[in-house]
Amino acid sequence: MNYAAVIAAGESLPSDSFIRRKLDEVDTIIAADGGFDVLLRLGLQADLLVGDFDSSSFAYSHPFVQEYIEKGKVLRYPVRKDETDTELALAYCFQRGAERVLLFGGAGSRMDHTMVNLALMKRFEEQGMAVVQYTANNVIRYLVPGVYSLPLRSPVWYTSFLLFSGESVLTLKGFDYSITHTTLRAGSSLAVSNHVLESNNEVRIESDTGCGVF
Repeated sequence: MNYAAVIAAGESLPSDSFIRRKLDEVDTIIAADGGFDVLLRLGLQADLLVGDFDSSSFAYSHPFVQEYIEKGKVLRYPVRKDETDTELALAYCFQRGAERVLLFGGAGSRMDHTMVNLALMKRFEEQGMAVVQYTANNVIRYLVPGVYSLPLRSPVWYTSFLLFSGESVLTLKGFDYSITHTTLRAGSSLAVSNHVLESNNEVRIESDTGCGVF
């Protein structure tokens, strides 16, 4: 497994057409609990179902689920457990050597789930597995120290750089607000609401910690 997708529950999901298009890029599709409902709505198959089925409209005994069980494509966990279904799905990808994971959903009115999923992205990126989260209105990634180039998007797209903790030295070239070797601290809005202007842009992060990009 090199390139995978995790479909999670949550009210904030991209359009069906966008999800379909992005899923064509991956080699493994994993449904985390309520994400199974999304795939069924799209008429798509998962390679694996992960979770406790407490947020899916389909019970563990449902024929759709039983079909996956018979094929050995279900990892079921108890409702009372130490990890969320999304964490279990991402950990499965990491354990099997995935280098990149697209996470759909995982955000909405449950701010605790939204925030912990951001923290999970940081954790797995620091361990070597890139996680890109897609919601209805956001593309989110945590960047470890290094040099990057971001996609050139429509002018209506804002690009923001935020820190979870500590501070980082940030350089942005090819942006509406370009900065050079500037210290960004957690709790600062210095790098919020920027725009990518050039396709050959550069993002340079220099610190012991990385930076979240929204």
